[in-house]
Amino acid sequence: MQSEWRERKLGEILKFANGRTSPERADDGAFVVYGANGPIGLSSEHNSPSDTIVIGRVGSYCGAVHFSHKPCWVTDNAIRAEVLPGNHPYYIFSLLRMLDLNRWRSGSGQPLLNQSILSAIQVNLPSFDVQYGIGMLLKQFDDRIELLRQTNLTLESIAQALFKSWFIDFDPVHAKAEGREPEGIDAETAALFPDTFDESVLGEIPKGWTGIPFGELLSFAIGGDWGAEGPTDTCTQPATIIRGTDIPDIAAGQFDDVPRRYVSPKKSEKRKLQDGDLVIEVSGGSKTQPTGRSLYVTKDVLKKLGETAVPTSFCRLFRAPDAHTALLLSQHLTAIYQAGKMWNYQVQSTGLANFQTQHFLDSEMVVVPPPSVRKAFFDIVRPLVDRICSAPIAELAALRDTLLPRLISGKLRLPEAEAQLNEALA
Repeated sequence: MQSEWRERKLGEILKFANGRTSPERADDGAFVVYGANGPIGLSSEHNSPSDTIVIGRVGSYCGAVHFSHKPCWVTDNAIRAEVLPGNHPYYIFSLLRMLDLNRWRSGSGQPLLNQSILSAIQVNLPSFDVQYGIGMLLKQFDDRIELLRQTNLTLESIAQALFKSWFIDFDPVHAKAEGREPEGIDAETAALFPDTFDESVLGEIPKGWTGIPFGELLSFAIGGDWGAEGPTDTCTQPATIIRGTDIPDIAAGQFDDVPRRYVSPKKSEKRKLQDGDLVIEVSGGSKTQPTGRSLYVTKDVLKKLGETAVPTSFCRLFRAPDAHTALLLSQHLTAIYQAGKMWNYQVQSTGLANFQTQHFLDSEMVVVPPPSVRKAFFDIVRPLVDRICSAPIAELAALRDTLLPRLISGKLRLPEAEAQLNEALA
């Protein structure tokens, strides 16, 4: 198989050009705008054809590689690369992704990649037929992963839509008050909702429901622990440490970058995460992103994180007294973060934004329905959350990344890789 391969320079298989300053962006634009870190918006213009490879050329994302199936706009902090005839675009993209282009950066201060550097890099390439087979297999992996991610986003939207309908807009109660049958729920569930409202400090809320400060709905809250990079006299327990920056990655099914460290067994005993726990970010943020991102922990999440998982010292653990309340609080945190309400609980210090935890626990009011309604919500939404958390995104990505260098180097034959993909999807 290796006899079919030959050395080529990237400049012989790719046509490079620098991107340009972003055009006016439009919410209804037809083309994706790519920067050094991937898609960043939409545009009504494009400067690159379909199947363009986008390479970050400056800054912390120098060497990052992205693929655009459709025409797109590539900004001036990236390089656009068009695959020349005789080569398969997705294979070449996968090859570049494996190369770790950041190794070739220049500049002692600001990292930089340019067209000359990229053009001179030598690679070993197989025939087009081999490229095609490998490229299409790797695309199957990426398409499947993307489908799972999009499905998860849809399920998250369904959960949030139901939460807002029941606990913010009170749609079932309004319907019954107007003599209508509530939409989207069966008669047994509809019977759990009242048909009138009471006045409260939060305004009108359903009769029999109460407004309670967030903190009064918790049975336990504690700060996290950063531990040590390696084992010490006191930090002997291996653990996965969840940072604020890991929260969106874990939600997207990515676990590889979550740090593994060592913590004190005594500290981890109190902080060890369990099903239904909430992890909330309390330090970090930026001028455009408040702290307060949160993670709802499930058995599937814990299984992927490892036996012992604890929040970092820049996060806090919130624990509710029961599973039904925990899920309600999780959806409440998501709703107020998306609505921008977390800005109300920020304090700026030495360039970092910090979350005013106690102020939040005392001041953030939650509309709490009777236990029967909480249970009904849990019975509908928890299966959606479990499906999100059990999606094999991390497993497929790990298998792809294991097969990629062996396929690209010719050490693994295509039929063997196809068999492993089919087994993973079975």
